[in-house]
Amino acid sequence: MKKYGVLAAAAVMSVCGLAQAQVFSSAPGLAIADNTTISDTISVSGGPTSLTGMTLTLNITHTFDGDLDIALVHNDQFIILSTDNGGAGENFLDTIFDDAAGVSITAGAAPFAGAYTPEGGFVGWNGVPTPPATTQFDTFSAFNGQDANGGWTLIVHDDAGLDQGVLNSWSLTLNGPTSGPTNPFGVGAASATTEVGTTLMTVTVTGGQNPPSTGLSVSANLSNVGGSTQALYNDGTNGDVSAGDNIWSYSYTLPNTVVSGAYGIPFTVSDAQSRSTSSTMGLTIANGPGGACCNSGCTITRETLCVGAGGAFQGAGTNCGVGYTITTGTNAFEDISTTGVMLATVSNVDDGTESVALPFAFTHLGNSYSSVNVCSNGNLQFSTNSTAWVNATIPTAAVPNDMLAPLWDDYDLNDLRNGPGLGAVYTLDDSANGRFIISWQGVGQYNIAQPVLDANDFQVILYSNGNAEFRYGNVPTVLNPLVAGDFVTIGYENIDGTDGGSVDPASAVGAGNVSLLLTASNTNPCSPACDTIDFNGDGLFPDTDDISQFILVFGGGACPTGTCGDIDYNNDGLFPDTLDISALISVFGGGDCLR
Repeated sequence: MKKYGVLAAAAVMSVCGLAQAQVFSSAPGLAIADNTTISDTISVSGGPTSLTGMTLTLNITHTFDGDLDIALVHNDQFIILSTDNGGAGENFLDTIFDDAAGVSITAGAAPFAGAYTPEGGFVGWNGVPTPPATTQFDTFSAFNGQDANGGWTLIVHDDAGLDQGVLNSWSLTLNGPTSGPTNPFGVGAASATTEVGTTLMTVTVTGGQNPPSTGLSVSANLSNVGGSTQALYNDGTNGDVSAGDNIWSYSYTLPNTVVSGAYGIPFTVSDAQSRSTSSTMGLTIANGPGGACCNSGCTITRETLCVGAGGAFQGAGTNCGVGYTITTGTNAFEDISTTGVMLATVSNVDDGTESVALPFAFTHLGNSYSSVNVCSNGNLQFSTNSTAWVNATIPTAAVPNDMLAPLWDDYDLNDLRNGPGLGAVYTLDDSANGRFIISWQGVGQYNIAQPVLDANDFQVILYSNGNAEFRYGNVPTVLNPLVAGDFVTIGYENIDGTDGGSVDPASAVGAGNVSLLLTASNTNPCSPACDTIDFNGDGLFPDTDDISQFILVFGGGACPTGTCGDIDYNNDGLFPDTLDISALISVFGGGDCLR
């Protein structure tokens, strides 16, 4: 973890008691990979307000120094320290860049122990950005007279393959008169989340100087996102990862009154010296999963919008009538790679589908199907045949539609990339037990250099009774996608993409080894519910006396117990109505409330 520190490198004092030289250090331990650019920033506070001189000390472990380009940036100005120097030599060991050194770094030899003048110029730089900043300097003295406070960024680029290294540490020695007291400050960040999700808010704090800060504290104003003033922590609790590292944190779960959008979260860093600085961190909230909302009828919408309209949200994945109720199960993922049949077409493409005949007619959202299109990108489609690789929030009018999506994402099942035995889809006809299984096994995201690290196992089981089940083995893509910013979609959708249900993958599936049960339902959750099956109120149920006594009262007779319910059992406002009798019998047997 990055550390920032300020050391009194020289005890030379002026008449006013202000230090003439200060050292600002960072020890990031950043890996330097092949053909990549890394950077590390030292935030100077309490430093010289008018530079009179400076040096930079560098420690890099690397097996081929000639691969490295190194630059320093401050206030949109840059100086090239070194490009491609050192050949096959190794390391920069306590290398000091100093205008007063007698030898240029271009004439030195690895590990460059000692003092060298910066290379300067702008020849040989291959890092990102190009150039590193707007204004180019050849010497450190060009910075003289400037305010040294603020960010100084060291940029290191490896412009070749095979050899790698680590930026271990670096420091700046800054000379010049210092200012008076400086305030503590922080850089804030909040992890993106979905509605009714959890965000981790962090503020990386730099203490004030002259004198140094003590008793630091951080508070955030969460009123924009349904909260109030909240303290952040640096003690390893409340979402804070490491105690005492000057990164203050708080894990905050959003209330269901906060809708998706971009929010600014104000925060304040304070110290015991009565100094403080206020700033703002950004928080991006994406749409949450949809479900049925009961509010003068039934609509499919998100929980936050339902609550905002005064409705009652029935849960993620619920539906207004024909649909599935999604619940969590414990059934284990079944490896069918040896017992099933591999789908040859869809198992050897990047984006593709393959039509598969079903051993029984399967009813999906009120329509019966004898076949299904299996997509390499983690979904089944009953009436569309789309290879779309950009997954979206359900429902969406764009294809694919009319689908079951156990883990919709952009997968590449091409064996040339994944290697033999990885990335295949299998089917298993288990109709003797009323099941048909479609299983994606070892599939990885598109454009992954090491797909074995991203091998996902998941499957859909279609049941002859119209229910379905999603089962998950190891699914690293859900919590740790190797493609930056990637997410997966889990749920179902109707034939025109106007209705459907979904779940939040992180909370519902997590690291995997769980199942989701999709129970087919024809019951509108917002319609009036049936009465209790204990019609006669004697506390015994299920009890056939309830049925016989209901029929007795239905025919105009007296309630034998004196505590019977009303004969409008299904609460549809029609009575006497024979549907009340059939509804009672249906519920008595564990079925739906008939209306």
